[in-house]
Amino acid sequence: MNETDVATAPEFRTLLGTAWELGGAGREPDEEVAALFEHAADVFHRRGDCSGAVTAFTRAAELSAAATPRARRYGKAALVSGAVVGDLRAAESLLTGAGPAGTGPAAPPEATLADSTMVMFSDGDADAAHRLLLAAVEASDPAAGDPATTEAMLGTLLLICHNSGRAELWETFETYLAKAGHDRYGTWWTRAVLSSNPTRLDAAALDELDADIRALSQNRDIAEILRLGSAAAFVDRLPGCRRALRRVARLAAGAGAAVSVIYADIELAMEAHATGQWAEAWDRGQEAARLADERGQRLLCLEARAVLAAVAADRGDAGPARAYIDEATAWAVPRGAGFLLGSARHAEVRLAVATGDFEAAYRAATRISPAGLLAPYETYALFVHLDLIEAALHTDRPDQAAAHSAAVHASGLARISPRQRMLVTAGRALVADDDEAVSLFEAALEVEGTSPWPFDVARVQLLFGERLRRMREAARARVHLETAIEVFERLGAAPWSARAAGELRATGQVRVRRSFGTNEALTPQELEIALLAAAGLSNKQIGTRLLLSHRTVGAHLYRVFPKLGINSRAALRDALAAR
Repeated sequence: MNETDVATAPEFRTLLGTAWELGGAGREPDEEVAALFEHAADVFHRRGDCSGAVTAFTRAAELSAAATPRARRYGKAALVSGAVVGDLRAAESLLTGAGPAGTGPAAPPEATLADSTMVMFSDGDADAAHRLLLAAVEASDPAAGDPATTEAMLGTLLLICHNSGRAELWETFETYLAKAGHDRYGTWWTRAVLSSNPTRLDAAALDELDADIRALSQNRDIAEILRLGSAAAFVDRLPGCRRALRRVARLAAGAGAAVSVIYADIELAMEAHATGQWAEAWDRGQEAARLADERGQRLLCLEARAVLAAVAADRGDAGPARAYIDEATAWAVPRGAGFLLGSARHAEVRLAVATGDFEAAYRAATRISPAGLLAPYETYALFVHLDLIEAALHTDRPDQAAAHSAAVHASGLARISPRQRMLVTAGRALVADDDEAVSLFEAALEVEGTSPWPFDVARVQLLFGERLRRMREAARARVHLETAIEVFERLGAAPWSARAAGELRATGQVRVRRSFGTNEALTPQELEIALLAAAGLSNKQIGTRLLLSHRTVGAHLYRVFPKLGINSRAALRDALAAR
């Protein structure tokens, strides 16, 4: 029987009715009745009835006969009220009700958890939140304690460490996890590494994550879905979480769990931005920021606005992007909110590259991670490595560009996802000599599984076209530049389409506009090549069969893609079938 069944079963309704009958107004403290209310509140919380949980936890606290259980129950009520419902004022009031027993080293862990979480959400001070929780973590014995409390400790520590983005705080998480036992809580280690330093993961851990994502359709645990979404964001697996996150946003809104709605909308905005659905990204980010702002959740409001800043940067909307970046940076720096700061700097890099200010792009990217190093615990270093390499080359820093490309390649980042494999290979192409660069760019564009990332594919097309033009291979350059322009225009990436159009003009061709996905007929040779590619043959295999070079095959394919309205060979079969 699942938790929802338990909460509606006759025995639960009887228990709850008995609790309210025994614990009515005017009732003297009674530990047995208080325990009934606490049990009911736990079930309410697990099934997603937040207001019912807060009410029952609060009544349990009021009926507690001793200070310590009273503080524990007020702490539980405050944690649900602040960290799930999003009512920080109510949470602070409940913590006050816990009295002296709810503070200090001897406080129940639930009260300390609530206190540290409220500091994180309201003030955004990762160090202060960590100090509050550290004493409780050091005093606890997770291997022998209540598993639910251990899970709550791990979740709160993970949240604080994630928001801090600093190695010294992450080390306390790993120490506590070692005490708890990797055999019992090994999944938490995977979640932590995904949120801090994904290049440490091996193939087995990524396979485990993929299995968890595939099982999301059966998962009804809102907190676990949100944790999975957060972890998936850093290894390009958010698209697999989309339906579950939309379900969370809908169900959490109905249950009054505003913080869960905000988190789901932020993750959905990140996913929509990465996959080229920028209108949805903007709408989701705006809604998350509005909801967080209404509830005084300043940290979450600024995290949502940092996503909006990245969307605005790619669109070329410098005014809103700059405003959001400056707001988040000014708030994050004095509080040690490292993840928020990294998010703002990521948007700053995107804005600088989009507007052609490569000196600013280099400075912003190296504040995230120095050239020649993929900084650990700095998750946004994973998303600016190509920007750093390109900016270094444009600012006459070839040694730094080469060093960073080598460091990224050595880190194993390319094995995390097809998108990263494509981008890492493109970074190597940028610093290679012409002959090797052509082969590397072709290899980058032949990576299978990149179709969900149209902006990134188009950017690699642009970089390849620019390189070919400088090599005086104008005809081949035009193929890639025209494809890039089509995608950038469809996305609304105005500065990028303008840059690609300028490169196209430099090849001696003025672009004739056409809509993406036209009914323009394929030539017989294009059709033959497309059919062979859709059947799974590589460019070299197709070339051997048709007596063409693999480069000529690639050039034909990249003329085929815009005609079919696709971005990569992975989508060829469906596009040809629809045609």
